[in-house]
Amino acid sequence: MAVEKELSEIARIIVQLAPDTALDEKERNEAIVAAVASSIQADFGHPRVPEGAKTVAVTDDLPKTAALFFDCVAALPVNFKAPDEVAAFGGTTFEAAWLGLYRHFRGASADTLLAMRRALARSEIGRTLLTDALPARMLADAFIRERNLNATPVYAQAQMRDAEYKAGNYEVIVGILRDVAVPDEQVLSWEQVLDFRRDRESRRRYRRFVHWLDREMVGKSTTYIADELAVRLNDYELSLRKHGIATVIGTIESVIDPKFVAAASVLTTGLGLGLGGAAGAASAVTLFGAKAACTVARGLLDLHELKRKSSDIAFVHELKTVAAGAG
Repeated sequence: MAVEKELSEIARIIVQLAPDTALDEKERNEAIVAAVASSIQADFGHPRVPEGAKTVAVTDDLPKTAALFFDCVAALPVNFKAPDEVAAFGGTTFEAAWLGLYRHFRGASADTLLAMRRALARSEIGRTLLTDALPARMLADAFIRERNLNATPVYAQAQMRDAEYKAGNYEVIVGILRDVAVPDEQVLSWEQVLDFRRDRESRRRYRRFVHWLDREMVGKSTTYIADELAVRLNDYELSLRKHGIATVIGTIESVIDPKFVAAASVLTTGLGLGLGGAAGAASAVTLFGAKAACTVARGLLDLHELKRKSSDIAFVHELKTVAAGAG
């Protein structure tokens, strides 16, 4: 199986660099490699997802913000500690391999770490682990492919998303809400997040705002869309203020798969959008409301054929300028 092969590659690197065995012995001893691979699989290869969770956000930078509107949040557990009712661990091959390496090489010398990186560069799965930042797209895809869970990357900057999603030939819709209040991750506490999550109406309003490309927009005029967005924005801001969540001015972007949301295709057609001619090119239209600007765009990305269960492909919550806290 592919999973066994990939974990065996990681186990072989661990065994080869172990300080207590000669190199030629390690290369020959497949029994040791198999034992290490089995240990990694046993310790890190089993999912732990909150009961009833249907949507998973994958993020390193915005775990608390993502937990406001996703059922749970996934990231490598060494990067942040989320409450049990929020934290998700997929036990995917990527997670198991990364944590296996972390366990064995934590505190290793600079020379050993350099040798590890060189060994990883010669392995297909190893190259995916040679990154300073969490490859959110890769982990989200692994959740979908290996665990059949709806997983969506959430980025703190659009350029982080663009570094992982390149131009391709798969049509997507991008919704951009500018100059809106965005939760300040730096001052947001898990206590506030848990309190917000217990308020079903506040969560519904938050989700309704960020998932604004829905069936209610089908066939509607630009005036209606602008007015409806103003109502949703007001409800969203009221929900944040109700729970004392400090905000900054920023941008919320959502990339969605139009195959799941008929409204998206109808809406963009009604707004006069056509698909860009060149790969990755996008056409767009911007609506200006009293408090924010909304842009809808169509473009082409290098998406894989995954068995997605929802329209969400990626989110961005990007801070622009510091503003007064909600309250």
